[in-house]
Formats: sequence, C-alpha cells, structure tokens
Amino acid sequence: MKSKINPFRSPGISGAAISAAAIIFACFALLSSSAQATDALFVGSAGDHNLTTGSNWVGGSPAGDWDRMIFDGAVMDGLLDLNNFNGRSGITLTSDVTQDITILNDQPLIMGAVTSDGGIDMSSAAHDLTINTPYWIWGDAYWNVGAGRTLTINSGPSHDGSPTNPAPNSVTKNGVGSALLTSAAYYTGGTTINSGTFHASHALAVGSGGVTVNGGATLAVNAISANTGLTLLEAYAAAGFDDKAWQTMVLPALVPGCLPASYYWFRRVVELPSGLAGQDVTFDLGRIDDCDEFYVNGQKIGDTGVMPKNQPQGNCVSAWNQNRSYTVPAKFLKPGKNLLAICMYNHDGPGGFMPPEATKRETVGPFDSGAISGTAGGYTVGGTGWYRKGFKISADDAGKHVEILFGGIYRYLSDAW
Repeated sequence: MKSKINPFRSPGISGAAISAAAIIFACFALLSSSAQATDALFVGSAGDHNLTTGSNWVGGSPAGDWDRMIFDGAVMDGLLDLNNFNGRSGITLTSDVTQDITILNDQPLIMGAVTSDGGIDMSSAAHDLTINTPYWIWGDAYWNVGAGRTLTINSGPSHDGSPTNPAPNSVTKNGVGSALLTSAAYYTGGTTINSGTFHASHALAVGSGGVTVNGGATLAVNAISANTGLTLLEAYAAAGFDDKAWQTMVLPALVPGCLPASYYWFRRVVELPSGLAGQDVTFDLGRIDDCDEFYVNGQKIGDTGVMPKNQPQGNCVSAWNQNRSYTVPAKFLKPGKNLLAICMYNHDGPGGFMPPEATKRETVGPFDSGAISGTAGGYTVGGTGWYRKGFKISADDAGKHVEILFGGIYRYLSDAW
C-alpha cells in the first residue's frame, strides 16, 4: 500500500530548518604568471606598519612578486598594512615572532599568483595570524597551523571577492591548530581537512567542490561538528546531525535573499502515523526552484533537475516548474519520528518552494487569509475580488444625494453596487 504526505503542511509541526550554506559552482581560467619569485624576510627596520616600505624587507622588494613573505621577530604592535600593495605570495610565521599579527583591511592579499605555493605556514609559529583584508587565492591554498595556534580569515577565500566568479582552486587544512573563517568563501576546488579544526562560523564560509574530513580532524559548521569520515553533504542529510543552530522558516515559501548559483539545505522531523507502518509513503513537496535532492533518514530517495555538482560540465538543468512527488519504500521509514532532508539548488533569480501547480491557491478577496496584505488590505491576486463595507447615514442626510469616492484603488474597478 502507498500513502501520501505533504511534510510541510502537517498540523502541529514547526517550520523546516534551513542552512544558508550556499555553495557556488563555476569554471574559470586560472590566472598564472611566469615571473620569478624569491622569499622576502620582514624585519620591520623602518619602524612602520607598511608592507610597501622597502627597508622593512630583506631579500625582496615591495614592488616585486615574492614566493613567500616570512615574518620573524618583532613586528611593531603586530599590525600590518598592505597599503595599496597586492601581496601575491605565501606567508610564514616563525617561532621567533613575538606577538600576534593582524593584516589590516586594505587592498587584496593575493595568494599563489606567482607560484603554485599559496600557503600559510604557521607550523612552528608561537603566535596567531588574523587576515582582515580581502583574501584571494589564485592557486591552491594550503594552511598549516601548529598546536595551540589560530589562523583567522575574516574575508573568505575567493578569486576576486565575487560570488559569480569563484576561484577554481582548493583549500587544504593541515596541522593540529585551528582555522577560523568568518565570512562567505567563493572557491570550487573542494576542501580537505587533514588535522586540527576547521571552524566555519559563517553559513557560506566553506566553498564548493566537496568537503573531506580525515581521521582526527574536525569540521565545525555554525558551531556544529561533523566528525571523521563525513562529507559536508552527507552530514547535512544524516539523521543524527544537530541542526539546532540553523534558521527556521515556514514552507512553502521563497528563500529570503536567495543567492544565485547556491545550495540550501532544509531539514524536518515528521511523525509517521501508526496506520502507515509497513507501507510505502509518497511525499508531495510541491515545486522547488530550481533543482533538489530528497533524503529520508539519511537515505537519498530521488532528485529532480540536475545540479551542477552532479554534472561533469558543472551546468544546471532547471526543473523549477515541476511538482515533486517522491515515494519512499517502507524499509527506509521508521515507526514514529523520521528525518526529511532536502538539498535545493538555485540557479538564478528567486529560489525556494512553491505549492503544486495543480493545487495552486487563488486569493479571492480582501477577507481571504492569503491576501497579500492580510485580511484588512483589500488586495487580490488575479481574477475578481469583492470588497464590502457597511456605513450609516445620519438623520440630517436622509433623502439627500450621497456621493461615494473610491480612492487608492490599484488596477481596475469594474462595478460598484
């Protein structure tokens, strides 16, 4: 036997959880240079904060493109300023650095533009590094963070800061220390966490292309840990995943501020009625703009449309106007509570959930609970709407001609009685 359920309209169940973990896919040419690079040691001889001051460096010129900027010993008060200079290099903090270092918000710090090594080496560092300026990766990024140390990046890795032009590169986290990302990241080459903690405190802080968490490492997403062996996508669909920190919304509805080329996850627990035990159950989800994957208790049941992550060329095949109806075999359902998870991809424009086309609700008048401005506004969408209002005529006006003025009517007034 089969039964049907609309999981987002069941009484007594709160709205679905949503992670704005938007993941962006695209293919772009990797910029490269044939310039020769050398290491440059920052010694701060000039006594200022500027990375453009030549006497602050040994072995390089502030106008050149260096393989690696090495910080060793005292660095003023720990504050450094690119001062209109694009770094185009890797960074090393040695054990001799005497205080935490912060690179102030100025021009972009472009990593790996000259050589393939766009890494940050803090393996022997005695202090932390914070990057507040835009952090662009033009090569694969490698972060090696030593024990007790924290690398904080407050402007997520990207090609040029644009969500529509993401870096085609990868990020690899090594070392037992922590990497903290606090803002949106736009890269498509995937993320590998080999050791330590990768903490993404922003919903978009992890780029696309897959996430691998290897033995002993921890991925913390919005303060939620996905432990060894789980990819990010598997973690979001898993029944045991803790989504308490996620936002909530009532479906069907469009996602507020939905980004283009983005993935969104929705989770909801539904109670399976005892009368449906042992039966296949069909879930009607309405229409989803543009593509989706549907999971029950961590098991993928089906999908509609083609997401870029499932297409070799990274293209999207939209199915925004198709009703979603997924039949779940009884073997994947449990008595009582079951976890539903939906991965939604929005290609462009608004994205989210809409009612099934065949049962689309039509507002018929201002007293309808679905009217745009509620029951008091007098707005209708499509068709003909009625508005009724009673009023009294004073005794002094009895028998007089009365003129009724209709002001502020948008569109058309065809008849009045």
